[in-house]
Amino acid sequence: MKIDKVSPSVNSFKPPVSTSRVSSLRDAFNMSAASMGVLATMPAVPTPLSMAAAVGASGVTGAMMNAPKQPAAPPPRRDAALVFNPASITGTSLLQGLLDNSFAAGIMRAAAEGDAATLRLLLSKHDTLPDFTNAHGLSPAMVAAARGQAETLEILASHPLVNLARSDAEGWTALHFAAHLNQRASVTLLLNHHAPFDFETAKGQIAFDLGDAETKDLFVQDKNFKRYLKSRAPEHPLLQPPPAVDEKEQDPPPETDMDADEPEDDKKPEPLQDALFTALTGIGLSLQKDASIDVRAQLNAKMAEMELRQIADAYRRIAQTGVTYNWDDVFIRAAGAGNTAAMVFLQDEIYFEQRTLNRALWQAAAAGQRDAAHHLMLWEADPLYAQKTPTGPIASAIDFAWQRRKLDVIEEMVLWSDVKKTMPAVTRYLADVREKMTTGEARKKRDGLADDEMFMPLVSLSALQKRREELASEKTHTLKENFARVAQSGNITEILASYTEAQRPRFLRGKVGFDARAGGNAMGWALFYGRVTFARKLAADGYKLTDALESIRQKVLASPDAAVRDFAKENLSGDKHYPRIEDTGKRTTSPSAIRQLRTGIMLD
Repeated sequence: MKIDKVSPSVNSFKPPVSTSRVSSLRDAFNMSAASMGVLATMPAVPTPLSMAAAVGASGVTGAMMNAPKQPAAPPPRRDAALVFNPASITGTSLLQGLLDNSFAAGIMRAAAEGDAATLRLLLSKHDTLPDFTNAHGLSPAMVAAARGQAETLEILASHPLVNLARSDAEGWTALHFAAHLNQRASVTLLLNHHAPFDFETAKGQIAFDLGDAETKDLFVQDKNFKRYLKSRAPEHPLLQPPPAVDEKEQDPPPETDMDADEPEDDKKPEPLQDALFTALTGIGLSLQKDASIDVRAQLNAKMAEMELRQIADAYRRIAQTGVTYNWDDVFIRAAGAGNTAAMVFLQDEIYFEQRTLNRALWQAAAAGQRDAAHHLMLWEADPLYAQKTPTGPIASAIDFAWQRRKLDVIEEMVLWSDVKKTMPAVTRYLADVREKMTTGEARKKRDGLADDEMFMPLVSLSALQKRREELASEKTHTLKENFARVAQSGNITEILASYTEAQRPRFLRGKVGFDARAGGNAMGWALFYGRVTFARKLAADGYKLTDALESIRQKVLASPDAAVRDFAKENLSGDKHYPRIEDTGKRTTSPSAIRQLRTGIMLD
């Protein structure tokens, strides 16, 4: 796209000054040539009143101040027809209120037309602001969202100085425009950038209320919005389980191992309790025959060994009954049993609320289930969530893990949460261990704890927290250089701190990725030190052990830990796919939407 009167070098561009305008102003206010210097301090868009006051034209200033106030024109009401539709405003109307040939005009035009190259060029100047509005109250992000210009919208939404919560006079944000105009790629992109979905317009509508059925489905696929909708309208049709299917109208389900012993002719629809009991426990008994059998007790006993097939079959059976079942309890028990396959399946289907995730983390901490805790931390569970312990007192998840001396679970909480949340707790544990170590063997035997064995791991955790805090303010290139260095040297504390800190978006930085060699080396050292869970996270992020130095790979393959060797061989073979835990619950975007996100081309 060509911007009129803009030179090839953006940095050398300056808005033109109209000499005729200055001359007319000087004549109007009878200014001397010497007083023209006052104009240099004026704002870019001076008003008549500010000009009169600046040059000392008291007569003109007084006349303006005493003139009867003209009522301001009310902002146009936006009805279903969208009086000021960002998708239809073009040309001078779109640029109304912006200086001709200014950076703002260029940014607005590039955003509207999907000219990503020009937009990046204009935003490359460090003092260029990308967030402003035209005379209609529309920002570049609103216009790009309304027109479905996904590539320029992505640039703007990723910019740290763009406020996606900005609204016009009617309370419409970029997400409102995208939803109302059913720009589905824009809706998905804005939700992924955490655009506020709970802002209401002047008519009390949130963005979700404005879209068609397909657009509303996109909102419900966002786990944060789904939690919000559950709290706002728990009976909403999109939150209800699928309706019961008439057995006469559907094809008979394929045989499973659990049904193999039962003759096909004798099958009858199972009552809800029988379906749940059979599917979840794998035991072909009916509660109606023996009411003393406790489903929950059986579920507790079987959860650790249940396979994904059984969970999926149970979910299907219960959903077909049309009866609401408390799957939160099943999810929490799966966390306590360390059944991450069941957890992933249920989280992907149900989008559990924050409280359920917190309770599951508490259960995983109590049971010392590191992998389950890792999943829950990446789903943003809160390690400070507290509930009653089996002995009575209330304790947070991290405190209860410490009471059980589950340091591997505490490490997951330290790695994947805000440092400010967990640092006070680890500092307190370290002080507690120091105190107990000074009381001698009698105190240690009485407590039944070898607290001196806890000292060095806690020191390492404390060092990990402090290093993460130091790295929080580092720039991208510094993080990359540091990670490449420590990934080769094998400092596991530095590796953990650098990588987990790089995964947290910071102001003016965002998430940071590393090159393949550094990631491969880090995976090798993580396995060498027995951090299989961390190595699996690296693999899910696209790093491979094949990219590690040969010396590091040989150390891993010679590990005495069978789990480490198995993971290393599996990863080196290249046959295993490691899904990103963070993406659980996010539905796959359609191919047309993916292409639109990348190219801005509408395919429908």
